[in-house]
Amino acid sequence: MRTQRSLMKASYLGKVIEYFNPMQSLDERLKDWYVERPDNPQDVIKVFLLNDPTPLKILFSGHLGSGKTSTINRLALDGQIQAKFFVVKIILKDELDIFDINYTDLLVAIGNQLYQKGEQKMWLDNKLKRELDQWSAEVSNVWSITDQAQAQVEGGIGAWFLKARGLLKTGFEQKKEFRQRFEPRVPQLIEFINRIIRVIETNPNAEGREVLLILEDLD
Repeated sequence: MRTQRSLMKASYLGKVIEYFNPMQSLDERLKDWYVERPDNPQDVIKVFLLNDPTPLKILFSGHLGSGKTSTINRLALDGQIQAKFFVVKIILKDELDIFDINYTDLLVAIGNQLYQKGEQKMWLDNKLKRELDQWSAEVSNVWSITDQAQAQVEGGIGAWFLKARGLLKTGFEQKKEFRQRFEPRVPQLIEFINRIIRVIETNPNAEGREVLLILEDLD
């Protein structure tokens, strides 16, 4: 048996349980510990993603500890998948309060991650970034009255997403107010999300890859 840092044997049952923690998902560091199972759903999902020409929405569900995250991590690292898709994985427990999520929260998390990934690759054009920054200034009034002055501090769309993410993850009454105030702006956010996707997909460095969004923790 081994831990993430060293190779060692389990000297007693407690260590066996520790090393085989069913809540420990297998990521790139632990990929050698993945065990193939009969009827692995990864192969079916992969076939659909690589061959179906229509936009797909795939729900991948299972009980806690059944290996969903490990399977999705492995799929995201697959060479054929990476050759066709620009993978953007969103771990919702890191972005939002997973015990209190609505569609507005999901769109903010999606927009934030797409923007961050596009910026990291330097694939977003200046025109789109200027429009996003302008939009973030226009929607600064979605914060509560007491926070409005702070929200209008310069920082652009990146700062806006950061503030929204923090509020949706930890806020209570403010979260309700944010959702109510932001509701009329949702169509604009959807439009910007689609534009970010198009800009990423048409960037020459993307080499024709499509964006593949993976949302984890929706259960």
